Amino acid sequence: MKSWFAVCLALVAACSDSAEPSKTPTAATAPGGAGNDWNLVFLSIDTLRADALGTYGSTLPTSPTIDALAAESFVFERAITQAGVTSPSHMTMMTSLYPTVHRVGNVDFVIDKAKESGDVRRLARLQLNPKVQTLATVLHGAGFRTAAFTGGGNVAGEIGFARGFDVFDDARDNGMSANDGPLFDATRARKWLAANSKSRFFLFLHTFIPHGPYVPPAPWNTAFDPGYQGKIVSDRAELARMSPDGGGKSNYVFWSTATPSEPADLAHLRALYHGEVRYADDAVKDILASLREAGVWEKTIFVLVSDHGEQFLEHGQFEHYGRLYEELAHVPCIVHVPGRAPTRIAQPIGTIDLMPTLLELLGQRVPAQAQGYSLVPLLDGRVEPRPIFSETVLAWNDIERPDKPKTPARMVRAVRLGSWTYVKNEEPTGVTEELFDRTTDPTEQRNLAADPTHAKMLADLRELSAKHANACDELMPRYGADATVELTPETVDELKRLGYVK
Repeated sequence: MKSWFAVCLALVAACSDSAEPSKTPTAATAPGGAGNDWNLVFLSIDTLRADALGTYGSTLPTSPTIDALAAESFVFERAITQAGVTSPSHMTMMTSLYPTVHRVGNVDFVIDKAKESGDVRRLARLQLNPKVQTLATVLHGAGFRTAAFTGGGNVAGEIGFARGFDVFDDARDNGMSANDGPLFDATRARKWLAANSKSRFFLFLHTFIPHGPYVPPAPWNTAFDPGYQGKIVSDRAELARMSPDGGGKSNYVFWSTATPSEPADLAHLRALYHGEVRYADDAVKDILASLREAGVWEKTIFVLVSDHGEQFLEHGQFEHYGRLYEELAHVPCIVHVPGRAPTRIAQPIGTIDLMPTLLELLGQRVPAQAQGYSLVPLLDGRVEPRPIFSETVLAWNDIERPDKPKTPARMVRAVRLGSWTYVKNEEPTGVTEELFDRTTDPTEQRNLAADPTHAKMLADLRELSAKHANACDELMPRYGADATVELTPETVDELKRLGYVK
């Protein structure tokens, strides 16, 4: 009988084999039947830590609506993101390709056109390869009406997220940016839903709640730390007044008012973040009410997920810079399937698995490109343990050279298998490794890589990581982005307001 580790190696090797034809679900494999008429609503709440929600263990009253939704849904207790930053994580969810395969990342590089036109520097990014099928392109091709309302920035249409959508709205005033524009307002999404509720549809919603700056509206800006007397700005109007360019640098202004070394300020930053989560919960309540009012809730798969978490000095940093420790990697993933009994699933999964799972549930063909696995067997109680891989490219080599292949210059890789986490940091100066046993160290604080007691586990996970990297390298020439696109002024403005661009 093969060892568990040998089975895992075989699974990784299979990731590079995309020559098999696409799978068309049957009535037996797709609950509700392959001919069901279900819709899909996919809600991404940016920067939401799993442990900020009651259903994932929070003792604070941050998520009454989400907790109620979880009580009637499938709750994946160990959902792991495949990237620690927004663009690659979302693109992986939409394509079921790992970040080093699709290669769409956050802000990548700058084009200097000064010699040609007098322009200063312009931001650009790699654009999704046209060969890649997305969740939207598959469903649109199957006759679904498709629409997306996003917060823009790192989920902007021009880098490939708009593909397959009849409507793709990432404008600042669309009500979805939350921390980057008006307060949450799903009016446009609600109007689209009302106009398309008689058709089969896919609606993708993305909002930058609770992304920084953490300034939720009242009463949530004071709800979790009402006695705070420090200098951190906690009022939206005040923050706007303090931002000299009309809000374009609000995230930097917000952090300039904090002294994180002060325990009271650290506590208040956490409290403001929890206030943002509570505000996000109100947004979910609004969306669910809209689905019920439109009369489509009973035939709609509803997904709530996040792209990554957030750091509060667990490993010496704030916000999210792509590292792959628990506070960033562990995300909420809740899937409501009509007519299915609620179940909590402890088996670890990757958000890369969402695309094939949802397509199978909807009775649609899963593209051969998919590196993720359908979770339908898990929904039916069949457990197949496997390693969960994550990877964040922090910088690319030769990003501004169209004549040269792009390779990672700096990146982080992680493997989670059972209770173990392996992290490999690749820098121009060398490679460092970390090994954590989450059974005794759930927050991954004690690096065991140099402990000879765990040398076998380190070697096994290192081998898994290397085989995964090789599998991705084999697929990248087929599906990897190679064209670049300059970002629109609107997208650049969004990125400035979110703190990604100075």
